[in-house]
Formats: sequence, C-alpha cells, structure tokens
Amino acid sequence: MRKYLNSSRKITRESVAKLCVGTPLTLEESEELFTLQGHSLEPDKQRFDALIVNAIQDGDDIGTFLDTCKKYGLNII
Repeated sequence: MRKYLNSSRKITRESVAKLCVGTPLTLEESEELFTLQGHSLEPDKQRFDALIVNAIQDGDDIGTFLDTCKKYGLNII
C-alpha cells in the first residue's frame, strides 16, 4: 500500500478490484473508485468487471474472488 501511496507503483485495475472485494466496499463505492482510476465498471462488456460485480454482490472474500478469477483464466495475483 505504501508503494501505491508514494507513487512508486501504479494503481492498476487489478489492485482496485482486490481493494474493493477485500475491504469490502459497496458496489456504488467500487464503481466510484474505478471511475477515479480512469475506467468505469462494465460488467456487460468485460468478464473481469462481471467477476468483480458478482463478488461484491455475493459478499465474496478475497480468496474466493482470486479463485474465481483463476477459474476463468484471469491470473491477477
């Protein structure tokens, strides 16, 4: 987290997704963070976004979210 805060590491969509699911944030809060990061959540168009929305709505923990991403071929570790 420190590297993100002092700008030595770029904040990626994957890191925002892990933050939103792991915290857990509401869907509205998550959408706002993604918008601030530069891209809105588009679950109808992007599989990764659909997995994020599903995890938030289902109240998944970070481990379940990462397992689901891996199951669908998205390795975001």
